[in-house]
Amino acid sequence: MQQTHPAAPTGGYHESGTAHDATCTSILSSGTGTRVFTWDDPAPAPSTFTYSRSTSRVAGTIVVLASGTITAGSFAPSRATSQGTGLQPDVTACLTDGASTLNAVGALIIGL
Repeated sequence: MQQTHPAAPTGGYHESGTAHDATCTSILSSGTGTRVFTWDDPAPAPSTFTYSRSTSRVAGTIVVLASGTITAGSFAPSRATSQGTGLQPDVTACLTDGASTLNAVGALIIGL
């Protein structure tokens, strides 16, 4: 069952983050982490997502799949999955100073 908030049955979110000590090759590493989703609609409280992450290259893109649990805020303690896809870093930048950003688009499903 997918989860919704009574005051906001559908919604969007924005997020950004920093991968400390990331390189053009380590951006593909698996790992764990925590993200906070701040909802566009103010009715739901921010949701903390604790997850395990896997990454892969697919046709010139990087696909990041994160699976875990909403551990705090609205929708806790629901299971959740997030998938983001972005262009892989510029190869020429990787040969010099490195890539400073990775922009991705994706979706979050809560309540699997």
